[in-house]
Amino acid sequence: MKRRNLTKRIAVIAMTTAMALGLIACGNKSKTSGDGEGVTQVSSTTQSSKEETQASAENNEVQESSSEYDWPYMEKGTIGYYVVESYKKCEDLTKWGNYQRIRTDKSWVYIKFPSLIPTGHNYVAYQSDDTVVIFAPSISEAFADEITDAESILNVAMNHQDDYGTPVPWMSSYWHLYGDDKVTMTIDSSSTETVGHYECGHYTGTATYTDERSGEEKNIPFAGYATFTKGTNEPIYWLVFDVSEDKSLGATIEDYAKKMGYTLVDDPDER
Repeated sequence: MKRRNLTKRIAVIAMTTAMALGLIACGNKSKTSGDGEGVTQVSSTTQSSKEETQASAENNEVQESSSEYDWPYMEKGTIGYYVVESYKKCEDLTKWGNYQRIRTDKSWVYIKFPSLIPTGHNYVAYQSDDTVVIFAPSISEAFADEITDAESILNVAMNHQDDYGTPVPWMSSYWHLYGDDKVTMTIDSSSTETVGHYECGHYTGTATYTDERSGEEKNIPFAGYATFTKGTNEPIYWLVFDVSEDKSLGATIEDYAKKMGYTLVDDPDER
């Protein structure tokens, strides 16, 4: 009798151990895989902190994904839509940056910021180093007809710097400039470049303003891109500014801007 009970206990312990080992082997499939693919659920509400973004990414249900995609794409899951990160033609960016969902006039766009995402309804976010990033739609009716291709998006916007379809009002607000005190932006160079699966305008330039407290003129280099959404053909742009004291982050802002482009994906449906 005692021997039979002992046999039962051994069997239960063996079963429990097997179950535990099975769970460990399965792991947390919501995190990135070794093939450079990861899944991030984008919720219906805008997240306001880096911590919330990370928590959302780590607690999502993984959906089945196809291996045919070279770049991030949208996939419908059991709860909302998912950004599935796939990087077959560049370095693996699944652990780089944090995704933010941004509303355009007709749809939604998803892109990673290098470290910190904008809060509230803002398009501008300072980063964990001496850089500042803006990502915004350019939807002004005042100059929409002047835009002919991706490279022309920011070039045309600079001819209408008082319009809210340009980065000038947003950056002026970020640097606390009001009234006649505002940023002026110039493009030093522009070209056409394919980044990820988007044909983009590529820009380098300078933002200039006078610091209200010190009276010192500030010249802030920037690098960035502009393109059209694939689903709704809307112009969008993103710029990275070097706000370091010695303006030594030229390579960094170029690197950030291109990596953001690699992570870009827009909702194919008009909403």
